[in-house]
Formats: sequence, structure tokens, C-alpha cells
Amino acid sequence: MKARWILAVVACSALLLAPRLGRAAEYHVSTIGNDGAAGSLSNPFRTVRRALDRAGPGDTVLIHAGTYAEHISTGDGPIRGGTSWSNALVIAAMPGETVVLQPPARSQRVVHLADRRASYIVLRGLALDARNVGSEAVKITWSSPDRSNTSHHVRIEDSEISGAPGHGVLVVVAHHNEFIRLRVHDNGSTDFDHGFYIAGPDNLIDGCDVYGNAGWGVSVYNGDAPDADRNVVRNNRLHHNARVRRRGAGLILSSGDGNLAYNNVVFANKVGIHVDYGATRSRVYNNTVFAQSEDGLVVGPGASDTDARNNLVFANQSDFTNRGVRTTLGTNLIGGNPRVADLARFDVRLREDSAAVDAGATLADVPFDVDHVPRPQGRAYDVGAYEYARTTPPTLLPPVD
Repeated sequence: MKARWILAVVACSALLLAPRLGRAAEYHVSTIGNDGAAGSLSNPFRTVRRALDRAGPGDTVLIHAGTYAEHISTGDGPIRGGTSWSNALVIAAMPGETVVLQPPARSQRVVHLADRRASYIVLRGLALDARNVGSEAVKITWSSPDRSNTSHHVRIEDSEISGAPGHGVLVVVAHHNEFIRLRVHDNGSTDFDHGFYIAGPDNLIDGCDVYGNAGWGVSVYNGDAPDADRNVVRNNRLHHNARVRRRGAGLILSSGDGNLAYNNVVFANKVGIHVDYGATRSRVYNNTVFAQSEDGLVVGPGASDTDARNNLVFANQSDFTNRGVRTTLGTNLIGGNPRVADLARFDVRLREDSAAVDAGATLADVPFDVDHVPRPQGRAYDVGAYEYARTTPPTLLPPVD
């Protein structure tokens, strides 16, 4: 009898552990749900926090349409991410539905991850509305007792981040985070507040539309972090930043080693792209920089060993300044009329008769253009973010790093 009781307990334990040991679980959240429910499609939870209390590595939290007065924060309790991208915790809007996270007044952030357990997390398809918060919309960082307790490998994709009084996205110390196809706009109160402020290594900003932020669109600067190295900023539209009109570039690589910026279309800021203040071995390739109210491309005296090639820079108040140490320059087209599709509408795709066509160097770091057209389409790479396509090739997306 005792043996049968033990076997029954073991069997029940195995069933309870099955979701963690085997197949992934799926939890649903709805504005008409109940946190005492099972969290299923037919019987959903009411809050995202309840789903996060249940979910773990490899699981998916699907949020149904509506506005949720919530934030996602490790300060509210553990968030159990994965150990690799293949078993990441996914927090996503139900496909085809609009989901807004809008925390109540006096909240600090919409998303705050500061715990090494909160790593390998994917947030997808969410509108992160920070109008009521007191600081950044998103912060990924570390917490006590030391900097080893850092969230990392967080991916936010196909989402909107807006309305924060501080930065849109702040990364401090955290590494290997990815920001893909985001709209990051109208964040910040002063020119110290940026769309992205990256103060950590090995982060990726890819395919984002970054505009209307108070200060810089993207700022890479070590700040309180030991380094801000090897970050990649590619395939973005960085425009109409410096909203408070004092200072602000579309992109600044300010400190850090080996940062890479390519295929960015940068326009209508005060400054386009700025490399300076201790930045070393920065690579600035195949960007199109135009219509800034001040400077287009600036390599300042605090930058060393910058490699700037295949950039198309024109129609700025001042197009190009190089005061860097050991700057490598080549195959840039500076000034003049490069013949683009429609400058008045900020459409800077190349015309067939553009001087930028077939005028660039082959760069292994830039196998595609901003629209994912393979390079080259002609005899050589084109200069700038766009490759002139004589025919329409299939769309091939580069792998996510």
C-alpha cells in the first residue's frame, strides 16, 4: 500500500513538472479574463503579471487586444527567461490584435528588466506607451548585489515605444540585446533624453524608425558602463530628432570600440552621424545622410581609427567634417546633387543616373542594402543606404546576429 502511494505521488509530480521538462506552455491574457482562471485561450488570465508568475523558459504569453494598466518589471517579482534563443520566454500580442501597455501614473517604466534570470526574453507586437511613467519607457540593466546580475539577450521586435519623459530605451551594462523593426518616437523632455541610449556591449538596433525624440535618435556611450563596444546600428531611419532644438544627432558613436553603423537613412536632425569623444575603430558604412540643419557626417578629434566609406552625404548645412585621428576615408560622395528619387519627400532611393551607382567599395560587413536588396546589383557596390536595383530581386533578409 505504501509503495503504491509513493508511486502515485511520483506520477502526480511528473505530471506537474511536465510543462517545464517537456513541451512549452502557452498562457493567454485578456481584459475580460480572470487571474484565478487557468490562463488558457478559453479561460484567460486578466493580467500580464499573473501570466509571468506562471511562465518560464520556452513558454509563450499571448496578450489579447486592449489597453493594460501594467508594466513588465523584475521589481514586481521574478521573470523566468530562457537559457538560449531556442527556449526564450515570449511575451507577445495575439497576432492581428492591438495591445497597449500603459502603466498608471507614478509608475517608473513600462519595461524594466534587471535580473540575470530575466534573459532570453522576446517581446513582440506591443505598444509600450510611457506617457504616465516617471523615467524611461524601457530599461535593461543590472541590479544589486553586483553587475553580474544583469539581464541580457532581450529582444524587442515589431513594437512601438513612445511618450517617455526620459529615454525611449536605456541599456546599461546589459549586452546582446536586440531591437528590431521598432517605432521609437516622441520620447524625452530635454536634449539629454534620447530615442536609444546604449551603454553596454554587443547590442543590435536593426530596421527601426526613430524620430521626434528630444535629444539624439541613437546615442552609444559608455556612461556608467565599463564599455559600449561592438554595437551594431543598421538599416534604420533616424530623423526629426533633436526635438527640443538645442542639440542632437540622428546617431552618435561616443566612446566604445568597434561599433558599426551601416545602411542608415539619417535626415532632418541637427547633426546626422557624429563619431567622437573616445570612440575607437568605429565603422561607418553605406549611410545616406542629408537635410540636417547643421552637420551631416562629423568625425571629431576624440575619435581614432574611424573607417568611413561608401557614405552618401549631401544637402546638409555643412556636409562633412573630419578632425579624427587616423581616419580612413574612401568612396564617400560628399555634397552636390546625387540624383535621388524625390528629395522633397525624403525619398533618397537612387536614380539610374545617380553618381552613387557602382561608385562604392566592396565591404563584407554590408552584404545587403537598407531594403535587404543584395549588394552589388551592378559592377560594384553603390554609395549610400540604397542599392539601385535594375531588376527586382527576391527579398532576402540578413540573419539576426
